[in-house]
Amino acid sequence: MTAAFTPLSLPDILHQPREKVRALQDCLLRETVELAYNHHPFYSKLMRREGLEPRHIQTCEDLVLPLL
Repeated sequence: MTAAFTPLSLPDILHQPREKVRALQDCLLRETVELAYNHHPFYSKLMRREGLEPRHIQTCEDLVLPLL
């Protein structure tokens, strides 16, 4: 897994355009989902049971959380 972005510090991120921050968030989300799916038994089993694959979660908008 290689990020498409150069690592940025928090002060650097705070001064980036919203679109660039969202793109960074989406990239990190994809890496995290891929890692969980392929290497973490609990999340791998959960995602497989629910019929989810990393390709189903590509952006933050793909995460739908119920409102309580």
